[in-house]
Amino acid sequence: MKSSEEFCSLNVACSTVDSKMIFFTKPSTVETQRHVFKAKKVKKARPCHVCHQPVLKLGSCCRVCKYMVHKACEPRVSTK
Repeated sequence: MKSSEEFCSLNVACSTVDSKMIFFTKPSTVETQRHVFKAKKVKKARPCHVCHQPVLKLGSCCRVCKYMVHKACEPRVSTK
């Protein structure tokens, strides 16, 4: 088992509660929180998060946060 110092140096926050060590992942930087889109067939209409029109058949869904957009709206997604 790695010591708490080793885990904390591996981008993990450590805490002890009742002498048990609990690990939490540290929040990632803004640079790593970009959308990773994957084409998705839509069975039930969902609103596009960019233009607010329904996505009916095929859209792009972020693998990380489930952000749904039309394929055409994908380039307009904010990268902030």
